[in-house]
Formats: sequence, structure tokens, C-alpha cells
Amino acid sequence: MTNESLIELLRRHFRDAIAEITGKRAADVDAMIRPAGDPKFGDYQCNVAMSLAKELRAKPREVAERIVAAVQPRLGGLVEPLEIAGPGFINIRLKATALADYLGEIPRPPEEPSEATPSHVPVSPASTTFADRLRIAPVAQPQRIVVEYSQPNIAKQMHVGHLRSTIIGDVFARVLAFEGHDVIRQNHIGDWGTQFGMLIRWYREHPLPTPQTHADVLEAIEGDYRAAQQRFDEDPKFADEARRAVAELQGGDPPTRELWRQMCAVSQEAMNELYKRLGVLLRPEDVRGESFYNDQLPDIIRELREELPPRVAAAPREELPPSVASAPRGQRDELGEGSANAKPAPWAEVRDDQGAVCVFIWDEKGEPRFKSPEGQPLPLIIQKSDGAYLYATTDLAAIRFRLRDLRFSSGVGADRVIYVTDARQKLHFEMFLAVARAAGWVQPRHRIDHVTFGSVLGEDRRPLKTRAGGTVKLRELLDEAENRARALIEERARTKQAEPDDAQLDEQQAPAETPADSAEVAEVARRVGIAAVKYA
Repeated sequence: MTNESLIELLRRHFRDAIAEITGKRAADVDAMIRPAGDPKFGDYQCNVAMSLAKELRAKPREVAERIVAAVQPRLGGLVEPLEIAGPGFINIRLKATALADYLGEIPRPPEEPSEATPSHVPVSPASTTFADRLRIAPVAQPQRIVVEYSQPNIAKQMHVGHLRSTIIGDVFARVLAFEGHDVIRQNHIGDWGTQFGMLIRWYREHPLPTPQTHADVLEAIEGDYRAAQQRFDEDPKFADEARRAVAELQGGDPPTRELWRQMCAVSQEAMNELYKRLGVLLRPEDVRGESFYNDQLPDIIRELREELPPRVAAAPREELPPSVASAPRGQRDELGEGSANAKPAPWAEVRDDQGAVCVFIWDEKGEPRFKSPEGQPLPLIIQKSDGAYLYATTDLAAIRFRLRDLRFSSGVGADRVIYVTDARQKLHFEMFLAVARAAGWVQPRHRIDHVTFGSVLGEDRRPLKTRAGGTVKLRELLDEAENRARALIEERARTKQAEPDDAQLDEQQAPAETPADSAEVAEVARRVGIAAVKYA
């Protein structure tokens, strides 16, 4: 069997047959074979007869008959007898036996992965051995693609809310890489912010927890954070010192940074253990958290001020006619007040509002694109009045970096970025992406996808919570899934042992190994439990 894919095999035989009929070179022929639009017509359809009819001075159906006569012997046992439908469509249906033979010749993966090819590594899209790719050809025009997913927070345990982003994002990354795209996975962890000031201040008078496992350390840090947060609310001196710790962290104070690094390291080790348990591809080198962009944030503010200045500095917006107020930069002077012929475009402007730096986004009619529940313009705040930056500022820095500066193996800058988050972040993404487009960072050639999902629900069809009302920790959910799978396996084993045939066993026969003691049962329970959580 050839190493060609099935559709390429069909195209080659049809090209040769058409070349024989027309006298053209086979390389210059487009066989026009496409997947059938409806299974009742077969697996594939060839529509080339219509385009050749004029050239051959014959009716399309006659051309189709000549093609079928020339190509059917070449196809051998690959397809059922070809059928001509309508004016000249050639319907192609693969034989089940040929399809089975084709699939059967694809090499099986090794039973036990070697250290060089661990089980979590996908089939290489760059492999030169076609069989290694399951005989699926790479895409003709690969893109540079960023997939951002998982996004847990440092100093907090991963919970059930992180599950879907992690699994869905990993599926995207695997499929796109297999197709031949140059994919970079990004784990945009929350490793920066005021919460670290509280923890740093706390650990200046309390030792870091040192339980046996990374997960237990993280659980202890999470408890310390709750205690620090309570003290922050009740003790003004502690609160002031926590704020100073944030400034020291941002300023690069060595002891403060070292304490922060220790918390990050413990958190990432606990994350990696869960990623390995889930079988996802995220690695430590895929982490590029909020802290990575911290030094870029002042430049983000500066660049946005330059690119998106207030359109009207002296007069309030409502005093200008809409056609003038909403005109793109550089057109207002030409239009003049009262012009009725303007064709305004959506735009954005940076304004200071009560000390905060805000980006207001307007539609083509000069109306606010985003509004508060009261109907007022809703801006994207990129810097608070106290000088602090926000998530939006970091997300703007991230997309600018990914599209402009991120280095792939095939070049610099992404062609496409995919974000995988829960649906509650929809408005946030719409707003900061609108600003990124207005600033010129997202160009028409770029594709940005925000893939959303809903909440993980419990048996009551409400967001899954603990009995105390807290979030369900991901580690606990996976433990529960494995335990339930194991209980089912053991129950089935006990049922089987109680069957009549088993009761006839010689009483002197040595008892079989209890399922609960079997390593095989434990492994089956692990696989079933994890898969049930991942793909439920």
C-alpha cells in the first residue's frame, strides 16, 4: 500500500486518467476531488467533467463517462464501481475492505513508550516518515499559533474551574501541532499583584510551610494567605507594610524577590504534578506569567497615549456634532462642524478619569461600544489612580508581545492567538482586544479566538462546590474519580467471584489476589477515573 493519503491516492489516479483523455501533463491537472457533501452520494465526489466539457467539446456527462472508463481500472479494489449523477458528477465510494486494509497497515505505536518518546509527546508534525503521522499530510500553509490555557494562580491550589481550560486548550495545542502548525503553549499564571505583599509580609515573621509534598505546602500557603488577608483588613500597620512589600517586589529588592520565587517554585511544582496526572503537555518552559510583562507596562501606557490620544481636548464630547466627534484622527479638520457627509469608523481614545488612565471605545456612530448597567460609557481601565496596573494592562502587553516579539521555530510573531477561558471573561476580552486593534497591534492578517466554556456543574446542576460552599480542589476531584473507579472495579470483581462457576472451585485452591491489592486494578482505576473527569 502506498504512503499517500486516500484522497491523494484518488487524486493521482484521476489526474493520470484525465491527462490520458486531454493530452495534458498529469501535474497540470486539477482532478477536483472533494469530500462528498452528503454520505448518500459516497465518500468523495469528482466534479471535473463540467469544467472539461467545453474544452473537449462534449456534454459533461459524456466526459464523465470517459473519465470513469479510464480511471476505474486504475483504482482496482480501492472503490466500489463509480457512479455518475446528474449532469456529470462522479460519486466515489471507498470499499470497506480497502479502508480496513489501509488502516491496518498504519504502524501501531510501541506498547511501552521509551524515554526518548514518552507517552505524553504527540505524533511529530515535522516527522519525515509519513506512516508516523498516521498517513495524514501536514497543512500546506502552517501558521505560528499561540494557545493560552490553564492560567492558575500562584500560592493557590488549582480548583475544578481550571479543569476545562486545561483540557480544551491542550486538545487545541495537540491538534494544531499535529496538523503542522508551529504552536507555542502559554500558561499565563497569576504570579504578580497585591496578594503577594500580604504573603511576603506574613512570612517575614512566620516560616514558610515545609510539609512533605508540594501540594501540601501549597495548601498551607493558601491557609496563611487567608490569615494574612484577615490581618491586612484588621491591622493598619500590617496593611501599610504589605503595600511596601509590593513596592519592594516590583522594585527588585533581592530578599523580597527570593521569597516570592520560593512561593512560585512550590506552586509550579504542584501544578506540574497535576498536569502530569492529567496527561497534558504544559511544561515549565510554557509558563509566562504576569510578572514577565511587568517591566513592559509603563511602555504600554505610553504607547497607548501616543496612538489613542483624546480626540477633543478642549471641548466636551457632547458639544460636537456626532459626525465630527466620531471622525478618525486626521479627518476632523477636513469635515468641520456640521458636516453631514462624514463616514466615521470605530475608534478609541485614552483619557484620564478621576486620576485613572482609561481607554474609551466608540462605535462608528460615535456611541460607546461598551456601557455600564446605567447606560454610561464603560472604559477599559489600564492604570489606577494610585499608579497600579490591572489585568487588562498585562493582557495588552501579552498580546503585543505575542504578535510582535515572540520567537517561534519558524519566525517571529504569532499569526493566530487562541485564548481558552470561562465565559465570564467574555466582556474583558472584547474590551482589551478592541483596544489592541485600535492601537494597531492586532492587524487584519491576525486571527484572535476567545474560546469560552461554562461552569463545571454538580449533581444539582449548579456550579460544583464543597459542602462548605468553597471551590472543589482539582487534586481532590481527581482523587475522588480514581477512588470511585476503583470501587466499581472491585465491586464487579466481587460479583464475579460470587457467580456459581466460581463457587465450584476447590476449597483447597489458593485464593486469588484481591483486586484491591492489584497494581493492574490501580492502574485501570487511574486511567478510567482521570478519563472520566477529562472527557465527561
